[in-house]
Amino acid sequence: MNGAVDLELRPSARRVRTVMVTAGLVFGMLVLVATAAGGLPGLLLSLALCAAGLFLGYAYLRRARIVVTATDIAVTGFRTRRLPLSEVTTVVRASVVPARGPVAPTLFLRGAGDRVVLRIRADYYETGDLDQLVRRIGRPAIEHDRPMTAAQLAAEHPGIVPWVERRPIAFSFAVGFGMVVLVILIAAVIVALSA
Repeated sequence: MNGAVDLELRPSARRVRTVMVTAGLVFGMLVLVATAAGGLPGLLLSLALCAAGLFLGYAYLRRARIVVTATDIAVTGFRTRRLPLSEVTTVVRASVVPARGPVAPTLFLRGAGDRVVLRIRADYYETGDLDQLVRRIGRPAIEHDRPMTAAQLAAEHPGIVPWVERRPIAFSFAVGFGMVVLVILIAAVIVALSA
């Protein structure tokens, strides 16, 4: 990062607690099911996998932050994505409704030609912190006050989300069709080679 830190946001303690408690409950249910289905080996394997999952989640949340200086913005999770603020022309703020999972508060930092230069999923940050971040970035902001699907967001801001997000059902069918074609091709090759 170039320069002194003007703003540093970390996930809120309240949201971190909520995520960890929810993950613990879900993992607890998985352990019960694995134990019922697999006995002692199921218990041991599921405990190991759940402990690893909780550890990775906690490590991610401890490391996560958004840092803004006079010249840059950096978003850290497992890796750090850094962007000069000079590349940002506008900010689009929306709560995106995914095909699966909870609504995700998201910031789209757009650059020349309205292309997205940085996308920030902001699930773990408080609304007031995000307000402060948008102000600190200092670019014109478009804020949507209602949750939107990726398709709705793309209708208002063409090109802001990839096709896969805009058309999750079509993407699933395309992947399924591709898998069927692949299986048929492999079977045809095996039959041809064995003849």
